Amino acid sequence: MLSRVICAVLATGLVVLACERASAEADRSHSGDILAVRLIGGFSGVGKSAVNDAGTIIEKNSDDQVAVAAVALGYDWSKKGLPFRSEIEYGYRIRFDYDVRVFGGTDSDFESNVSTHTLAAHIYYDIETGTRFTPFVGVGVGWAHNVADTEQTRLIGGAKESHETATDNFTWSLHAGLHWRLGRDWRFEMAYRYTDLGEINAGPFSDGATVTIDSYTSHDVVFGILYAF
Repeated sequence: MLSRVICAVLATGLVVLACERASAEADRSHSGDILAVRLIGGFSGVGKSAVNDAGTIIEKNSDDQVAVAAVALGYDWSKKGLPFRSEIEYGYRIRFDYDVRVFGGTDSDFESNVSTHTLAAHIYYDIETGTRFTPFVGVGVGWAHNVADTEQTRLIGGAKESHETATDNFTWSLHAGLHWRLGRDWRFEMAYRYTDLGEINAGPFSDGATVTIDSYTSHDVVFGILYAF
């Protein structure tokens, strides 16, 4: 009986060593390149709004839930002995609704649906724990293209006019999250991200009215799948 136990323990040890060796060889075989696909849900809001031809401005809706789809290509610098990852990410953000009513001057309702294209560079610092779980923090900077599809409705007479306005902005973000290693090549990512997307503009409309929103920010929850080549 004792000999069987010893043989079983030795066999288990050999299997574990073989798996560790295979894992190490696989890690060495990785190029360091990473592909990430992300789905992001956010709670977004805007700062102060201004209308060039206005009396009293009432914000009817200044925050909303949004959805984002993103894809990124990056490099894991741990291949070079550094605890960093860097990437370029493209994201498409939809369904931010913003409404403002103006009494006096233009006397109108402005209802905007805002979508955003972003292209940003991110760098992350990975905190190795010796387990499958790797916490990280990061920062990002880049470009945001905010597109406001806005409908103006006159309070007197009810005439309507639509206008699409695009605004290019500098964007920046802060990140904190966790990676869960699913295997030799795959990681699951969950993170919090704060993003500043710059300004939003709407107009000018036929009466000369323009709407300017000085800041568009979002608190985002990120879920992603990463593949290491």
